[in-house]
Amino acid sequence: MLLAAFGVGTGCGRSGGDPHVPAAAGLPQQAGESPSASFRPPPDGLLRREQIERYIRVLESAARASRPAEAAGAGQGPASALVDEDPLVAPDLAAARRLGFPEEEYLWIRERVLEAEASAMNAKLNADVLAMLEKTLSDLRARRTTAADSGSRQLVDEQIAGFEAERARVRTEAAEPEPAQVNGNLRVVEPYRTRIGFLQAEIDHSLSALRPQRKGTPASRQGEAH
Repeated sequence: MLLAAFGVGTGCGRSGGDPHVPAAAGLPQQAGESPSASFRPPPDGLLRREQIERYIRVLESAARASRPAEAAGAGQGPASALVDEDPLVAPDLAAARRLGFPEEEYLWIRERVLEAEASAMNAKLNADVLAMLEKTLSDLRARRTTAADSGSRQLVDEQIAGFEAERARVRTEAAEPEPAQVNGNLRVVEPYRTRIGFLQAEIDHSLSALRPQRKGTPASRQGEAH
């Protein structure tokens, strides 16, 4: 159920180059060619701090656009700039386009951020599950010492064996190493995770509230028909 990037540093196709300048700087850009066509993911697949900071500025812009503003006209409730945007375009991508962020680069950064976030969440989930299993096993062992008879002890033993097997499975899964690229990107993203999560939650909340008001949605078309 889950589910989001300015100045780009090295590793974005040309070391230290301007991401808005085509790779062949001395050649004219072909008609209709997008600036994003010059972006090449870095060979190491690693994010740079400047990319994360620029990614966050996009999220901040999307969050500002999603905040309610007083609508013109009496009796109307709060509206948002997102109401007039294409409902098929994610607010963060729309913000990236407004800010002139090359689309392919932005989407690559977003994918790496989400990949790192998923890794961190999976590690936390495994840790939480292991803590729960340890507590359950401790309770079962204590219960076994007070079992009334051998049949009750056997039942508890079977439960203990089942939870121990599950603990072994989770430990094995948690011990599987993530790709070096994911771990490296998580180290870059880690200081910004709280800010990114806050902004994404604000955008998601605003979207839920605004969905019926956005142009082109079934609800809005039905309202216009009446």
